[in-house]
Formats: sequence, structure tokens, C-alpha cells
Amino acid sequence: MAKISEKRFDGHYKITTSGADSNVTVKTHSLTVDGNLVVQGTKTEVETTNSTISDNTIVLNSGETGAGITATTAGIEIERGTATNVTMLYDDSIDSFTFKEGSTLTTVSGGTPTTATHLTTKAYVDAATGSGLTLSGSTNNTITTVTGANALLGEPNLTFDGSTLIVTGAATVSTTLDVTSNITTDGLMRLTQTTDPSAVAGKSLVYAKAPGGGGTGVYVQAPTGNAEEMVSKSKAIVYGLIF
Repeated sequence: MAKISEKRFDGHYKITTSGADSNVTVKTHSLTVDGNLVVQGTKTEVETTNSTISDNTIVLNSGETGAGITATTAGIEIERGTATNVTMLYDDSIDSFTFKEGSTLTTVSGGTPTTATHLTTKAYVDAATGSGLTLSGSTNNTITTVTGANALLGEPNLTFDGSTLIVTGAATVSTTLDVTSNITTDGLMRLTQTTDPSAVAGKSLVYAKAPGGGGTGVYVQAPTGNAEEMVSKSKAIVYGLIF
């Protein structure tokens, strides 16, 4: 391949090549391309400290012909030396953007949301719930107080305005329920049959087991340890006539 170098008046060199295909090495401080630059190779690498791009849109995965991203993901990867690389990718398999450190999802920091379409931050959620909603682990979910504008929403069968808890439908309590005020129900309170519980000082325990002489199957365990069955009206009449 013939190579002709010509120094122009502005200090730049004009290089003209002809002949069979071959490699051309340009050794100069700068390279100015007056015409179009066409790269037909399969890979192009640019090494630079800071890049300035005037295009307002960068197209990744250009030339895609499939219905989606054939490689499944497309985005930006950041080299971190000896640390695990991080990526910002669009994952076509889940139709979502993902931010990962290696293969693990990582956190994304942001400012305080100001409109309904903004993503929320932990600080915003904590402030919106008034620190009243405490989630600890995956099984211990405790509502300490949810009032006024911070009322708990999203479950129509469970409402709590800070003073009254209303449950619509069946409610199952698998552990001890301690209530310091009144319990009001417009439905049925079902007591599962069990054995006599141990007495608790200062408290009377109401429970159910197989009906006895009282005919109700509803018992009261007194703080003193004396368990007695509540008597039905018909049994009370019979006992009244006998005794």
C-alpha cells in the first residue's frame, strides 16, 4: 500500500493511501478527519480520560432486529478494579431497569419525591408513616400507631385510626391478645374447645371445652384456679326447681 504524507499549512498532515488492504499506523498529536469516518471492524475501543459527547441521545444495542433485546440486557457497566463491577441495565426478561453489584441488586439513592410519579426513598416513607409502621425481619410486623393522615390504607377489611381497630370478616388470633379496654363485636366470637388453662393472677379466663352440667361448654377460669362452666337458661330453670 502506498502512503503519501503531506504537511499542510495549518500544521496538520494529510495522509493518502492506495493499493491492497493493509494496516496503517498514524503517529501524530491529533487526527482530523475532514470527511466521514466509517469503521467496518467488529470491535472499536476508545481509551480516554474524559469524553465529551454532544449527541443528546446515546443508542445502545443499535441494529437490534429481534422483538426485544436478543442478549436480554443492555446498559452500562462500570469497572471497579479489584472490586466487583456495577451495572445499570434494562432487563428485557422482567421489563425493568436493574442496578446491580455483580449479580446482586444494589441500592439506589435519590432525592425526596415531590410528585405522585416519583420513586420514594426510605426517609420519605419513614416520614409519611410518622415512624409508626415498624417492620422487623420478614415475620415480625408490628403496627405501633397509625393515625390521621398517616392512617394505614390498602386493606379494606382492616382499618385502624389510632384508637379503634375494625376487622371485617373472620379474625384468627394464634397468640395471646391483651386488651386494656372494651371489645365490641357485631358478629360471632368463636371459642375453640380446649383443656382447662392454668390460672392467671388478677385475670379471669373465658374459654371453651366439651359441655358439662351447665350445658354451654363456656367456662371461666378464676384467678384462684377454680374453673366453672357458665349455665344455660334451661339448665338454670331446672336447677332452680330442684334446689
